[in-house]
Amino acid sequence: MKRAAKILQKVRSLAARRPPLNALAVLLALGVLVPLWSGYAWLTVEERADAIADVNADMAAFAGANADFASVLLAGRDGEHLEMRHPPAWFREKMETFRKVAPPPENAALHVTLDRIAPHALVGDAEIAAPRKFAQDGWLTVIATRPSTGFVSTVRISEADAIADWRRGAIGEGIGLLFISLLICALVLVLVRLVGAFARSQGSGGSRQSRQVGLSRQYES
Repeated sequence: MKRAAKILQKVRSLAARRPPLNALAVLLALGVLVPLWSGYAWLTVEERADAIADVNADMAAFAGANADFASVLLAGRDGEHLEMRHPPAWFREKMETFRKVAPPPENAALHVTLDRIAPHALVGDAEIAAPRKFAQDGWLTVIATRPSTGFVSTVRISEADAIADWRRGAIGEGIGLLFISLLICALVLVLVRLVGAFARSQGSGGSRQSRQVGLSRQYES
């Protein structure tokens, strides 16, 4: 019973003690920096996903336009054999003109290919099949097919190139947030030192006053 009372007394004494200023400074800094960096991490991940989605959408639009234009060129030339490994000069010139007029998204790292298989041999009965998007081995790929003409337009880009702008922005924001964090730490340190100096001055003033009271009592006696 006495041992439990002693333990309870120790707990009460520890609870009554004020935490040191250094601990308060650390807690204050963490209370500000943890939400700040957590928000930065969440926002950075969301922006990365948006960047990849935008690149995929641009590639899908260009792949579809590429296949559509090739299909238009083939219209009216029924029965003409078109081998994509060695396309005729007229087809190659028209496709080069199209890509100059309607260039791919602003990214020189895109890889564009146009293939052709037997018409209607593609999976799906739709005249315009929805572009297929997938990521594999660090590459983003979009495939647009036109079943009626057999054209398959493929656009690829490495994931590193796709998120290059996002990476530069994330690094710049991270550096800026680092400077802000250092500034917050410096302000917290200054604040703690000011509070500590004020507490010491209050303590010295109280002890000086108590000494003066003691001396006056001794003089009176």
